[in-house]
Amino acid sequence: EYNSICQRFHLTVNKQIVSIIRIQNTKLWQKYALTRKHILDDFGVQKLNELHLFHGTDHQNIERICQEGFDWRLSVKNGQAYGKGRLYIYYLTAASTSKHSDISHTLLQPNNMNSSAKIIKQKHYLRNSYYSFHGLQYMLVARVVCGRSTNGYSGLTRPPSDPSDAKNRLFNSVTDRSESPQIYCIFDSAQSYPEYLIEYTSVQNGQ
Repeated sequence: EYNSICQRFHLTVNKQIVSIIRIQNTKLWQKYALTRKHILDDFGVQKLNELHLFHGTDHQNIERICQEGFDWRLSVKNGQAYGKGRLYIYYLTAASTSKHSDISHTLLQPNNMNSSAKIIKQKHYLRNSYYSFHGLQYMLVARVVCGRSTNGYSGLTRPPSDPSDAKNRLFNSVTDRSESPQIYCIFDSAQSYPEYLIEYTSVQNGQ
């Protein structure tokens, strides 16, 4: 599990990982599982399109995300290019973190080394990243059921209708482009579950 997330991260970010934390929230997981089942029942496994996607947000939003799930009102600014839904970017977007006593965090790093850092109130940008006092960076990994996707555009408040669907149902998500999309935007927070938090340094891997 640790190695799988680590490999995904290093496909696009050449930084040293300090730890990977699994966020466990039963209530959010049950909501996600029910939404996933509905999409699966409606469209079948071939159109489920369940992905692990990286997500960046301001550090003060992390605690609320862990408790309540993702909220489009907390979305990063460039999400508005594809509508007012929840934005997921699977590379280079990072977020700070804070812990909460109601959420169970299971450390996945080998040797059980926990290097949690105190988070400052003022954010500092570097390649869309946010920093702690110790110069650490953070990135959320979300499990997202994207379902049927189409190209998004500015001003969307919900997915457009699928013209190929006999029942005229809406698409489940929108993307920045049809081929090899880099951005997924969803409009129902129950389609996503915050699953992992990656803590990493600004030092390039191998240095």
